[in-house]
Amino acid sequence: ASAFHLPRQSPEKLSEAAYRDYAEGMSRLRSRAADYAEATAAFERAIAADPESALPRAGLAEACYNAFLSTSDPQWLQRGREA
Repeated sequence: ASAFHLPRQSPEKLSEAAYRDYAEGMSRLRSRAADYAEATAAFERAIAADPESALPRAGLAEACYNAFLSTSDPQWLQRGREA
């Protein structure tokens, strides 16, 4: 951001109630054998626990996109668009 002289942004926040599910989703997304179904379920639980935070929604969209790239199943792409 500083390279482009953008104004300082406040960091995205995540509620304590959503943290465990968000962390689980990120862990499942980043593991060697990514489990996209479990990752998306964890992100959806985090969204339900903290609907104001963009972090779980971004994780869900990333999981859906990666699942689409991995499987070529258009249902993942549609799910990511909806998210």
